[in-house]
Amino acid sequence: MSLVATPEQETHESAEKMPKDDTGRKGLYVVRTLGGWALKKVGSTRATKTYRTQSEAAKAAMQELRTKGGELRIQGKNGRWRDSFTVGSAAIRKFNAMEGVHPSRDVEGAFREFDRKGLSPKERRTAIARKFGKRD
Repeated sequence: MSLVATPEQETHESAEKMPKDDTGRKGLYVVRTLGGWALKKVGSTRATKTYRTQSEAAKAAMQELRTKGGELRIQGKNGRWRDSFTVGSAAIRKFNAMEGVHPSRDVEGAFREFDRKGLSPKERRTAIARKFGKRD
């Protein structure tokens, strides 16, 4: 009996733990593997890429989802889902439409600019506060 899982065994075991998705949503999962942390697309059993740390995998997933939008789920070291985020301007637009919120053209333009520049969440918050925050 081998103590090292083959890629097929590793993929199969991770796939069993991944939630089923039949809604057609776009998204990525960060899951633990023997080789580090893998990035997997919703509905797929194969990793798109493997990273050394969970943080590196989560950052790569956020970057990929930023413009397309979708859900990001991060698995903890214990195998349970630790975090879940909806990421990207497309996803936010869908939520806004459901809630009846319609951002102005100025706001939409600002978010497109943030996407183009590839701003981090912290940089986005700072830019939003500067541009749209209350002025005394």
